[in-house]
Amino acid sequence: MPKDVVTLLSEEDAKKYAGQYVCVARFGSKDVVSAAVVPAVAYLDAKNKGFSDPVTFYVPCPDEIFIFHRETATYDRTHPKF
Repeated sequence: MPKDVVTLLSEEDAKKYAGQYVCVARFGSKDVVSAAVVPAVAYLDAKNKGFSDPVTFYVPCPDEIFIFHRETATYDRTHPKF
């Protein structure tokens, strides 16, 4: 794997949790504290385990393809971030 690629999980955990939402205790942590198919379930499970602000993200299956599109016409150009 190239050095500039950031991985959020170990390769083993990426395979184990493929297709699920996982929670880690904080940014930078690779230790999964909960996982579920529904993100709210994973988040609430982590909160119930005592993690005050868990980070939730989706672990794609190896064959999943994501296509993102930004529809610029719907953005408010007066917003300070533009």
